[in-house]
Amino acid sequence: MGKRGHSPEEYSGSLGSNSHQGKFAHRCPKASAFMELFVEAVMKNCVSKIFALAGALLLCALPALSAPEIVVDKKNASSATEYSVSLCVRKSPGLTGLPGHCYVRWLKKQNGSIIEDGKYGFYPDSTNHWKVAFVDGTVKTEDPSLTDPSDCTVTVLVSQPAYDVSVHARQKYGPKATYTLGISDCVSMCDDVAQALGINHPSSTSFSLPANYIHRVYEENSPGLGTAP
Repeated sequence: MGKRGHSPEEYSGSLGSNSHQGKFAHRCPKASAFMELFVEAVMKNCVSKIFALAGALLLCALPALSAPEIVVDKKNASSATEYSVSLCVRKSPGLTGLPGHCYVRWLKKQNGSIIEDGKYGFYPDSTNHWKVAFVDGTVKTEDPSLTDPSDCTVTVLVSQPAYDVSVHARQKYGPKATYTLGISDCVSMCDDVAQALGINHPSSTSFSLPANYIHRVYEENSPGLGTAP
C-alpha cells in the first residue's frame, strides 16, 4: 500500500494617507486602480458597484494565504522515470471567482528533466456559454495564465501503469463526449482520474463546485484531517 501525506517540500526539494496607500498597494498590485474605481463609484452613487469594489478592496487588504497542497505516494515500483498526476483547481475570471474549474496535470521526469508536462480540463465545446447541458464536450489544454498557481493541489506519485490508466480516464472525455454541468463536467473527469489513481475521493460528485471537490479530495488524503463529510 502506498505512503500518503508527504509535504510538497519533501518531493520538490486610514486609506487616504500616502503611507497607507503604499502599504495597501504592496499587498495588492491592483489596489490603486481599485481605489480610483471605488471613488468614481461613490461620486456617481452606483450602489452595486460600490459594494462589489468594497469587497475586492477588502480581499486585497487581507494577507495572502498559501494554497493547500499535498503529495500522496502511490508508487509500487522503482523507476528511472518519475510519474506524477496532480488534481488542481482555479478560480473563474471575475470578481467572485465562481464557479471555478478543476483540471489535471500529468508530469513525467527523467534524470531531473521534464519529458512530458500537460494540463487538461473538460469543457463544453460550444461558443454559446449558456449552453451547458447535453452539448458536445472536449478536453482542452489549460491556459497557463489562469492555472499558475493552482488554488489547491493533490499530487499523486505513481508508477507507469497507474499513470497510463489515468491518461486513459482522460481520453474517455474526448472527442465529442457529452458535457452536462453538474453531471458530466470538469469535476467528473477529475473524479475518474482520482479513481484510476486509487486515492480517496468523495462518493458522489453530482453538482459539486470544482473548489469544493478538490478540497474534499485534499482532506480525504491528508493525515490528521479525517474524511470530509
